[in-house]
Amino acid sequence: MALACSAAIGLGLPCALIAAMTAVQRETPDAVLGRTAATANTLVFVPNAVALTLGAGLIAVVDHRVLLVTLGAAGLLTALMLVRERQYAIGR
Repeated sequence: MALACSAAIGLGLPCALIAAMTAVQRETPDAVLGRTAATANTLVFVPNAVALTLGAGLIAVVDHRVLLVTLGAAGLLTALMLVRERQYAIGR
């Protein structure tokens, strides 16, 4: 499961990052492109660094089984919310 998920992330994440950076470059005036690209990079990559830091800290003080159950529950909750939102959008 871990390998399959890693492969899915490896295939999907670059597409999303390329799309985001391409949109920034296409939609931003040349005069402010550098600052806008730097801000976009910060907004895209900093949450990952913060999450890695928090995860490393949590694994040091909380049992890994508790973290896995919590992560699984958060993933299911997110999936349910997305399905519910999609059903709501389709029903409009």
